Amino acid sequence: MKNILSIFLFSLLLFISCRKRTEAPSVSSVLTAKEWKISLAREMNAVFTVLYTGYKFNFTADGKLTVNDGITTYDGTWSENGNNRTLTIDILSSNFELDFISQEWKVNNASFTGVNLKDDLSTTTQELRFSLF
Repeated sequence: MKNILSIFLFSLLLFISCRKRTEAPSVSSVLTAKEWKISLAREMNAVFTVLYTGYKFNFTADGKLTVNDGITTYDGTWSENGNNRTLTIDILSSNFELDFISQEWKVNNASFTGVNLKDDLSTTTQELRFSLF
């Protein structure tokens, strides 16, 4: 009986250790799957998320980005560097709201419900969060 229990436990351990680990989705696959809004925009202690009310962000697989504020549509580009987990956004606009977003961001985490970004400085001062629209 002890021998059967030992074989069972060994088999269970082998089965568990051989399971494939689930990897986090790439930022590209997340961003191109849905339409997004800004749910957090922060610099230092200043939160200015309200400036993005009504903005819709659409990322396409070919690296293009459109932003619509309800009146005007802005064009831009984006790219992901999976090796160092960064996302570069460049939106053609002189608006403060869009200029703030246009930079290289470190990807803090990404899921199909949101993407959390931080500036790429050693001491983080800026945060940006995209959530489903």
